[in-house]
Amino acid sequence: RFGFRSAELDSGSFVPSWLILLTMLALFTLFTIAAEFRILARIAGVAISKRTAFGVSVIGTAANLLPVPGSAITRFIVLQRAGAAKAAITAALLGAALAWLGVAGLIAGAGLAGSSPLVAAAFVAGASASLGGGLAILRQLDCFTRDLLLLVATELTLTLIGIARFLTVAAMLALPGTLQETAALAAAGPASAAVGFVPAGLGVRESLAAALGALSGLGAAEAAVIAVVDRAIGLGILVPAAAVTVGIGFRLDPKNK
Repeated sequence: RFGFRSAELDSGSFVPSWLILLTMLALFTLFTIAAEFRILARIAGVAISKRTAFGVSVIGTAANLLPVPGSAITRFIVLQRAGAAKAAITAALLGAALAWLGVAGLIAGAGLAGSSPLVAAAFVAGASASLGGGLAILRQLDCFTRDLLLLVATELTLTLIGIARFLTVAAMLALPGTLQETAALAAAGPASAAVGFVPAGLGVRESLAAALGALSGLGAAEAAVIAVVDRAIGLGILVPAAAVTVGIGFRLDPKNK
């Protein structure tokens, strides 16, 4: 039976050290997104400063709270202002999205292998096609192989950080779950991000996590609770970070120093 009440929570395990770790992981997520954006900029044929990349990662992630693909729009604006061609920007953004979905899907497939082998096989097949398609699109931009490898490594890092956040939330709330069961939730993030008309994938990510949790053996309720708490903590970091970024005068300008 699904429902938040069916997840047994232990409030006694809720200690500040878990919140500190989750805060650090949330910040690492933003820095990784910034690194990904700089790689995408090179693939699209332009250069972006570290300050601009981090500002775009914060503002873009916050813009996803709107009922539009805020992150993609923010990136598109900055890359266009940096001099990248519209076709190159579109290809870079699409290729990166497919690559992230592919990497996360492969990890999710591994997480499902023990409990749902047929579903896991389908995940691996679909994820392989997504990753291969994304890299094929990016390859058409005549970019360096090194940047493609760096992009895949960055998407892998982003996915692993997401799993680490889920594991930390589970430990904080004393919820059951192994590394393999939690890894199955990896695909929830990139899949929900693809639903651009839903603000930040609200509800979509949690629903996908619940479905994947049910398949992996973690439990639908437990997975949903983990996803909800992780999002709440992430927003708690993102909102003030966005406010500070705007407050210090950051603009969507590739010439930020």
